Amino acid sequence: MVRNDSIRCACLSVNSSYQDLLLLRCACQDISYLWPQDERDGADVLNGIALGNDHVLITGKLWDRMFKVTFPDWPSLFDSSADAINDETNNTGSHDNSIVNEDTTAVSYNFLRTTKGTETMRLLLNDLLSSPQQQTTSTNNDGYLSLYGPRRSLTHLSELMTNDGQILSSCHPLAHNLGRVAYQFFGSMDGAFDGMVGTEDAHFLRLCNAAFLHGVIEYHLRDSSLENLVAAAGEIEDKVCSKLVNVDSGPWECHHGIGHGIVQRYRMEGEKAVIEKSQKSCRETSAASECENGMWMDHFAVSGNILAMETRMMASDIVLEELKGALATLGVDQTAIEGRIRPPPFPQSMQICNSGLSDFDCFIYAATEYLLVHPRDYVGAIKYCTDPSANIGMSGLQICVEGVGTQCAKENMKDFSVVEEVCRTLDAHQAASCFQAALTYFRTSTENESPKDAGLCDNLNQFKQLCLNI
Repeated sequence: MVRNDSIRCACLSVNSSYQDLLLLRCACQDISYLWPQDERDGADVLNGIALGNDHVLITGKLWDRMFKVTFPDWPSLFDSSADAINDETNNTGSHDNSIVNEDTTAVSYNFLRTTKGTETMRLLLNDLLSSPQQQTTSTNNDGYLSLYGPRRSLTHLSELMTNDGQILSSCHPLAHNLGRVAYQFFGSMDGAFDGMVGTEDAHFLRLCNAAFLHGVIEYHLRDSSLENLVAAAGEIEDKVCSKLVNVDSGPWECHHGIGHGIVQRYRMEGEKAVIEKSQKSCRETSAASECENGMWMDHFAVSGNILAMETRMMASDIVLEELKGALATLGVDQTAIEGRIRPPPFPQSMQICNSGLSDFDCFIYAATEYLLVHPRDYVGAIKYCTDPSANIGMSGLQICVEGVGTQCAKENMKDFSVVEEVCRTLDAHQAASCFQAALTYFRTSTENESPKDAGLCDNLNQFKQLCLNI
């Protein structure tokens, strides 16, 4: 990457990678004067921005300071009528809700949510899944069409990068997602790396700052138990890192990927420690039950927002949909691998409710985590509750689906026919409990107003009598 202070600025509100430039919509502000690079003594590039009402807080990688910057023409920097904004709504394809007013010049993580980014991801996933057979022939002088699996996908990405600057500037998240999917699809590091480690083809693992390598490693460690985490990291060191010595920065990038995976695994576990301490404090108050209820609600709201950020950044919802399309195109039996491939949030996070910390309050709010990542996908939230990997038992399942009914009621207070349709996807007993929970929420949130008097029962079918009797 060339470091300079003059580029054609896209309509973004982020910093420009590897440049001390702040991109605000269609404006480009040179801020290299804040802390010149030759004075930073090891500190790296600008990569931290927080937007205020009239200012920006700016910091960077390994920076020991933060700057507050104001601009005289601040309001005009966010003029939604700026010429470079692409105001055309994309109404084609399966992601029209995600790709609206898209910026056709978007790069990096934002590129994944454009039409071109989605199409590129689809092509690479089809390459990745083209065959589960390993291809061990060197690919240095061959086109990607002669290859299969991870080699084919990475070779194709390399060719696309050569001919397309937008894909070149977006290759890291593309390759990162390929690594994650490869680990899930092939079921192991060995399968995902496809025999490239320790061979002349290992240079593919260095592509895009080793993003594919990082994706595989982090998902392997996310699957490890805490007790085995250090041993799992050691296994990666022996099987992978030590065999990348002939790849530029290979061992360093491999160890960097281990850092990705370890912090992600502990982040998943860290929730339990936070809950344990919070619950202990709640139980020392005069209203422990009410305190714990608020604790669980906040816990799943925050964890859901964190997961939503990860999903948004990595576009894992789009990747999963394109993955399903690729599997269908290739005739792969999806039922054989659906237990391995899923985006966050992971149903296993509900196992914290089974850890002896609590029961009802934990399960009643658990689905909030899913709905923050997948807004208004209530049927998906029910599947989240019933996923076998959640392992929450029948009582936990019952409370979890009641939580879905409650949340559905909260977001559809004028139309309970929506709630009825959602609850009807369950068996008769669970469906009734789901709808009863929705009615209970309505009564408590409206100071005991009758659903009948509010007109909520008028458009109901299966649960009309239940509604009228409340």
